[in-house]
Amino acid sequence: MMTRSGVRALMAPALLLALLALFGATASAQEFDANRYYRQCLSFEVGGDLGAAQRACENALQVDPSFVDARLALARIEVQQGNYGSAETRLEALRRLVDSAEPDLLLAEVSLATDRADRVPSLLASARRALDVEFNRELAARLNYLEGQMAANQGEIDAALEAYQRAIALDGLDVGYRLADAELRLEVGDAAGARDQLLAYEALAASEPEAAVRSLLGRSHWAVGDGEAAIDALNSALTLRTSREADAQVDDLVALSLIYYGQGNLRSGGVALRGAMQRGNLLNLALSNTLLWVGLLLVVLAVLLVGESRIAPTSTLEVVEGPQPWTVGDVYRSLIAAVLLGLLAMLVYGLAVYGDALALFAPVIGDGVRGIGLLVFSLVLAFSAIQTVRRNGFDAGDALLSGGSQASLGVLVGLLMLAVTLGYLAYRPDAAWLGEFYLDLGTLQIPAILAALLLPLTELFFRPFAMTALRRRYDVSIAAVLSVGLYALVLGTPIVLLLVLGGLAVYVYRRSNGGLPPFLAMLVLHLGLVLGVTLIPWVRALVV
Repeated sequence: MMTRSGVRALMAPALLLALLALFGATASAQEFDANRYYRQCLSFEVGGDLGAAQRACENALQVDPSFVDARLALARIEVQQGNYGSAETRLEALRRLVDSAEPDLLLAEVSLATDRADRVPSLLASARRALDVEFNRELAARLNYLEGQMAANQGEIDAALEAYQRAIALDGLDVGYRLADAELRLEVGDAAGARDQLLAYEALAASEPEAAVRSLLGRSHWAVGDGEAAIDALNSALTLRTSREADAQVDDLVALSLIYYGQGNLRSGGVALRGAMQRGNLLNLALSNTLLWVGLLLVVLAVLLVGESRIAPTSTLEVVEGPQPWTVGDVYRSLIAAVLLGLLAMLVYGLAVYGDALALFAPVIGDGVRGIGLLVFSLVLAFSAIQTVRRNGFDAGDALLSGGSQASLGVLVGLLMLAVTLGYLAYRPDAAWLGEFYLDLGTLQIPAILAALLLPLTELFFRPFAMTALRRRYDVSIAAVLSVGLYALVLGTPIVLLLVLGGLAVYVYRRSNGGLPPFLAMLVLHLGLVLGVTLIPWVRALVV
């Protein structure tokens, strides 16, 4: 018979075993709960519900704080949400815990998003070493995609497209890679390539069409002159968009209205435009370059009124022998005629070549159409100034191209203008009110390049021709303000940069008292831009 001491001796190990079993069961239950939350996190992430995915991953980490896969998934979700600070902290810790390339790739995405591109090459090199050890097709595709983004940011267009193609070859169903490739092709003028890329994706993907793909496809059709296909794609994009995509809906509706109006379908264009106005944010308009343009117009009109009020009335007629000075009326007539003929050239060219009167607003082809308009405007304005001067009895060379002794000043100020323009393009904030550059050279279309090289001819009008007449009627300060204001109003955008460039041109003209130095300054600016986008990748990256 067992004694009490024997029973107690047996109960102690039994109790210990029971406690260990209970602890194991609890740990097993915790592991089960953590895995269940983790699977929910992945499911929500795939479905696009990032908020629910984040909560599920956080629940998994509450159960098991050391769950590495859940920590990595949560970091990935935070990157998608734009919560870069938290994601970066989490990823830096994970780099030391996992052999996967994903933490490095996510950190590269964060670095690109936060303008720290200098970190990206080393991160991508680290990711590539990890993939050499353990290859993962999906991560390899993402690596190539990020290499494409880096190349595109540096203006290396061919390298970027090659990297995107490698990413697509590895993961052809990732819509982000297709969109990146198509967007870049469209920006550099390969509209047909962008369209073909998106059509290939839609043929391959078995799922329902995606709004972003349909929208970009519509713009690609528009850019190759296929208005009907563009309308179908944009209408399809609108039906697929959710109420949370109001800004994207506005963009699609504005594009639709322009296509309809360009085809002469005023009713449908009006419906699309009203839809855009109903969904639009008036604050965006208030902060746009358009408001600055209107404000500048009011300033120019106010200065004109002030100038007119200072003119003393006279009742005598002055008889002038010899050459007759040209007047402010000649200035305004020439400017209005050049603007109207430039607009007419754009309308006629768009209708004749693309069957679209408003082709100047279309992607890619619009760059060439605007180039035609600016080319005609420049030639008409310069020709009008020369003819008026000759008709009034002056030598055009002496009146409009004097100041040769100060040619070096014009070249130096032209280089300053080029530096200011490149600085503006490189460092301007992403704000609508700043506006785009008045001439898009990113697609390297011949009309746009010719327009850039001929635009300096307008200096013969705005400086020696216009300022001479304005200074004769008003005073020097009012003439300078009006010369700069008219120049910025005609070119339109970006107003802030145009005011600076116009002010520098006036400075050169007043220092040299001749038209050649400001002409040379503008020639150096535009020639530098053309050579830059043609030969230097990082300069082209600024305008693409």
